Amino acid sequence: MFTICQGSKKALFFIAVIFSLQPLWSFELDLKKEYDGRWHKITFTCNSFEYINIAGLMDHPNEIKISNYCLISEYGLTFLCNELGEKELLLLGDEDLLLVYSKDSNKRLFFADLENRCFETFWSYDDLSATSFLVENDIKYEPWNIRGKLLSLPWVEGVSGQGIGEKLTFPMSFNAKGICIYNGFISFDKPELYVKNSRVKSFIIRDLETGNEVTWELLDKPDPQYIMLESFANHNVELEILEVYPGTRYEDTCIAGLSLIYPDGCD
Repeated sequence: MFTICQGSKKALFFIAVIFSLQPLWSFELDLKKEYDGRWHKITFTCNSFEYINIAGLMDHPNEIKISNYCLISEYGLTFLCNELGEKELLLLGDEDLLLVYSKDSNKRLFFADLENRCFETFWSYDDLSATSFLVENDIKYEPWNIRGKLLSLPWVEGVSGQGIGEKLTFPMSFNAKGICIYNGFISFDKPELYVKNSRVKSFIIRDLETGNEVTWELLDKPDPQYIMLESFANHNVELEILEVYPGTRYEDTCIAGLSLIYPDGCD
């Protein structure tokens, strides 16, 4: 675990996993930045955090204020804690994009992009398919889960081993220009599941209409990673797993979320 408390204007994380001598990922968050999510707003200062529900969304709190906070990193996930050290929020993002999840709900609390890009999932249930998915008791880790609306509910391949060769299929709807991927199993209550389960290391993105292929390697981090695919717009594509970062306990390979990128917005 890595901790950064109040008084630092920027937090730069270099997190080492138990089984690696190299940093797993790095994430720079400007703590004096204001994020405007159209319906709500978040403001960081050196020693305070504030969330305001501008639009009065019914399923969101009106405001959240946390003073003298700390940022801690566990297993590659970044948490904002109150002055007692209790986890209040899970943060995913980079210098431009910020997603916030609350401890009180698996649902996303906040989303904002400083470059005004749009990240959406204009899919129906039947648009998404996979060659396999894991079922545990009553929980289905099916391809529909990649919309990333809920934490702790990723797509998980369902074959023996690490899922090499398993495929996820979806359309690049409405002239989408790329995809944004959140790798691994992301959980507020059990952050260790990120390293215990396998994550995608490299994959093929294949245009099912033209046959064009792109091979891409992901960093081992849960924060957003972008792949621009302008020539794939409006076509059905499949993502095929080539390599994984092996989990410390489970072989299952997980993708927490995937969304389409619209650089000029969705309006």
